[in-house]
Amino acid sequence: MFTEQQEALPANKGAGRARAKGENAAPKAAASGADGGEPTPKPAEEASLSVVVITTVEELEARLADLDVLANAALEANPFFEHWMLIPAWRSLGKEFDLRVVLIYRSKGGESAPLLCGLFPLELRHKYRGFPLRVFMLWQHRFASLGTPLLHAEHARECLDTFFDWIGQRPNGARLMEFTEVRCDGPFFHVLNDVFNARLSSKFVSEAYARPLLRHRPEEDYLMAAKSGRHLRELRRKERRLAEGGKVEYSTLEAKGDGPAAIEEFLQLEASGWKGREGSAIKLREGGHDFFMAMGRGAFAKDRLILQSLRVAGKVIASKFNVVGGKGAYVLKIAFDEDYSRYSPGDLLELENMRWFQGNNKIEWVDSCARPSSHHFYRWLDRMMLQTVVIGSGHGIDDLFIAVLPLLQWGLRQWKHLKRRISTGAKEQ
Repeated sequence: MFTEQQEALPANKGAGRARAKGENAAPKAAASGADGGEPTPKPAEEASLSVVVITTVEELEARLADLDVLANAALEANPFFEHWMLIPAWRSLGKEFDLRVVLIYRSKGGESAPLLCGLFPLELRHKYRGFPLRVFMLWQHRFASLGTPLLHAEHARECLDTFFDWIGQRPNGARLMEFTEVRCDGPFFHVLNDVFNARLSSKFVSEAYARPLLRHRPEEDYLMAAKSGRHLRELRRKERRLAEGGKVEYSTLEAKGDGPAAIEEFLQLEASGWKGREGSAIKLREGGHDFFMAMGRGAFAKDRLILQSLRVAGKVIASKFNVVGGKGAYVLKIAFDEDYSRYSPGDLLELENMRWFQGNNKIEWVDSCARPSSHHFYRWLDRMMLQTVVIGSGHGIDDLFIAVLPLLQWGLRQWKHLKRRISTGAKEQ
């Protein structure tokens, strides 16, 4: 069983055992050289890693300084797991989930304080794809689109090894671990596969897909390739027609702007159409408004919020909510005023977004965070591959389940199909 603080684990277990066996055998005189000259240098003290399991949002909130250090040194950025988004999500959206955050600290003799080198927000589920097996999954709330854990770039491999050791103890009875929606082209995915191979772990890719991505290209070439000349002319015509009702303005929220007011304006716009009528708008769903306001304020304070808007006669008619993580940006939500739908305000704002992006040297790519079937981003030419990978705990029976999972799922589908045929046949008789 694991308490909140796991016993420290040597980074190199074999070396740790060897040192433990011999540390009392060496005579004190060994501190001096064999000829009585210069002292023999002491070997560098080995680092150890420990696991801390956080079960309340208040415990996590008490470690903001450590979380900032890790986010700034991460092997691969993930804004959905940085504290300015993770803590509001846990507080406002996490009530229905069995959550904990696993932190991994690295300690070394002589260092003033342990270094946080890993963060894994986990959800525990009691069934996996219809089978009665407990599974840990990297938590994906309804606004999250990336499951890459935060690992310190200098200690990623040993940190992930320590996490696998923890999973191997079957904490909370979990037999499986799902790495949900991780980028296939990112450094974390390569480290993950290295650890898989070194441990001879069984894995199962439960999902893989490509989603639209915006990358830097020469501006005119990109616009012409992404949108046909006819489409561009049609958008310019609609923009001229829109301008007949007042001045058309495109804007991006700046650091000196009123962040909270702009976020509230976005939420109001998103709730003004069919989502508001159906009750599915962000501000009308439980926890949605509180989460978006707290997360937006945190992103704005750290200069991670990109809120783009299209206005006519001073009224906002389309808006796009993006957050920055590392060298990229992520599209969280898009909203537009349905009263202006004949002018295609969303497409007009998207065209302006492309121009803005091509002139921005700080952002290297924009992730649509959308499924391939999304109509809004179908003209984006680049793609990002993501996978969801499941592993066993390292115990034989758990790894065997992973190995035969595709066959089990096929059998389960066939059984359900057979039951439907029998039920349909009985009704016809």
